[in-house]
Amino acid sequence: MPREELCPCGSGYLRDLCCADDGIGASAGESSDYVGAAFLARIERATPTERRAIIQQILVGNAQLNAEAAFDLIAILRDDGDRTAFAEVVAMLRTLRPTLFSANAIYYLDWLIEDALLKGWDGALPALCEQIVHAAGSDAEIVEYIIDRLAYFGRLSLVVQTIGHLAPRPEGSALGARADAFVMLDLWWRSGDVHADDPRIRLALPGGGIIDEQRLRQRIDALMGRYTPRPRPAAQQSLAAWLEQLSFCFLGEVTRIEQISPARACLARTALVGYLLDRAHGGLPWVDPYTRRGVAILQLPLVCPDRVTLEYYLEALLELHQPRWCVAAALLELMPAWLRFLERHRVIDASRRRAAVAELHGLADDSAHIWGGMVAGISVLPNIRLAWEEALGA
Repeated sequence: MPREELCPCGSGYLRDLCCADDGIGASAGESSDYVGAAFLARIERATPTERRAIIQQILVGNAQLNAEAAFDLIAILRDDGDRTAFAEVVAMLRTLRPTLFSANAIYYLDWLIEDALLKGWDGALPALCEQIVHAAGSDAEIVEYIIDRLAYFGRLSLVVQTIGHLAPRPEGSALGARADAFVMLDLWWRSGDVHADDPRIRLALPGGGIIDEQRLRQRIDALMGRYTPRPRPAAQQSLAAWLEQLSFCFLGEVTRIEQISPARACLARTALVGYLLDRAHGGLPWVDPYTRRGVAILQLPLVCPDRVTLEYYLEALLELHQPRWCVAAALLELMPAWLRFLERHRVIDASRRRAAVAELHGLADDSAHIWGGMVAGISVLPNIRLAWEEALGA
């Protein structure tokens, strides 16, 4: 190829794919992948202040740009840290190239919601959450993650709004299993009362919802303090049913007494029950009963956490394909409140609570590097540290 046909910037790409006269030219004979690679090379060489204008030019003037190349370009802009510029370019993509936007809409929305939480742009959140409905089918795990994050940061009404517009989830899905809990909690929190026959519960659930009314009534009784926690399951009561009632009683108390965000507490409650059931049914690492440590763990009450299994459970949440950062953070943060609840209802005594706090505080300290800035760009480490420091002083 003659030298003059290459871009003089030295990138090695064809001139009309790289800098050209107007910066947005493209050879009709070149593949969209090659065009995308050329654009990426140009953007990476540019300064952060130049990138916004270059990307806007490309979005306006290049018909060969595909969805993945557009995503890669905008991701570079986001990494520069200018959230306002990022939001403007995504809005431009949605308006001018709706097909390219829709191909990765759920990921753009995830980022925009993250930024709105970080910057306190609460006015933008309802519209963004409404758009999730149209993009949810592309990646259910991202939808779960978005709902986790909204819940952790206390946006309970937005969680319920989003859930209510989604199609019914398959039985056994994480979202389907907790949708009615969020809805019930939101009604109780806003009105101070809720009943199993309240039509608003069914209306707020995905697709009208399928409700086990007896189970719902038991949850409401526990949430509103009409259930006296038992130190162990009643005769003929399964461990899962007992933990559900116990955990909903905890959910009501921790929001009423300790003034913890109900949405965050609901997030932690679901994870707590999952952890305790996995621990009871052998879903977590086997503890050798012939070691002193193993004997100590096996002698703990079913509802009292230990470091070995809790650490494993948290790691499992963080090692998923779409890590459940917010769920893990909420669980670790609210564990001291769970121990206080157990002591208050004489499920464990004060010495057991203090021993558990002393052991688990080390886990909170040792995992501090994880929580410094991984959730929505906002450090959750202060929340976790404060919870465990208060527990140590109690």
